[in-house]
Amino acid sequence: MTDLTAALSQILGAPHVLTGTDMAPWISDWTGQYHGEPLAVARPADRDQVAAVLRLAGAR
Repeated sequence: MTDLTAALSQILGAPHVLTGTDMAPWISDWTGQYHGEPLAVARPADRDQVAAVLRLAGAR
């Protein structure tokens, strides 16, 4: 786990930060044409968590 995924887990709770094979549905767009390799997928539950993730992203 990287320091970023650890920070996301602290904000959102570990079950809401997907890594590894759990990210499979999010590694390509709906057309299947574009693929990426995300470090993690953050799944915030409410607006406060969204704001906290955006603050973390801005700080990084």
